[in-house]
Amino acid sequence: MLMSIKRPLPAGSPLAFGESVTKGCIKNVLNNKKPAFWIVCGAVVVVVVAMVLLLTNPVQLLELPNETSVIVWAYVPGRSSVFPAMPIRFDIPFSSAHVTVDGGRLLLNDGISNRIDCGKEANCPASGYLLWMPLEYGASGSDDAVTGCILRFDITNDDGSPHKGTIHMEQLDKKERGVWYYNVSLAQTDTGLILVESDEPGGRCILKLP
Repeated sequence: MLMSIKRPLPAGSPLAFGESVTKGCIKNVLNNKKPAFWIVCGAVVVVVVAMVLLLTNPVQLLELPNETSVIVWAYVPGRSSVFPAMPIRFDIPFSSAHVTVDGGRLLLNDGISNRIDCGKEANCPASGYLLWMPLEYGASGSDDAVTGCILRFDITNDDGSPHKGTIHMEQLDKKERGVWYYNVSLAQTDTGLILVESDEPGGRCILKLP
């Protein structure tokens, strides 16, 4: 209470102890200890949001900067003896596979009927496989070849676990006797899948676990 005596206020002293009235001094001290209601509410909201963000665990795609899984595929247009579409097989126990492309179109071999033209989106059953054809429907009804595409796959395992990623297909500069060559590379995968080449008929490109 000695600080409440009337005298000049020392520099740096708290305002609460510069009061000349004891009652006012005590009231100021108590008021300074009361946090604002909206500040408390804001702090609670920040904590709740932070907890939600920390609890969520979205699928992280593993970038493969070197694109180590690379296959060179030859596209032979105009030859009836060679079907100009690259097969894509999934060597994984899966229940469903959803695939989209931004260029060319997808064909489905479901193991029952012949190849079904699915356009740019297809659902592949476990008994079948997909084929990618680098052709677009032209405005005049003709087909125009594309220089490549990005293929995105979303595969669901038998146990419900997913495999997601992208495959890049890019036309190479070289072209020999009407044959176009494409680089097929696995660009992204979230579960460590690899892309391999098979010598079996109709099994040119295979996605599998290492």
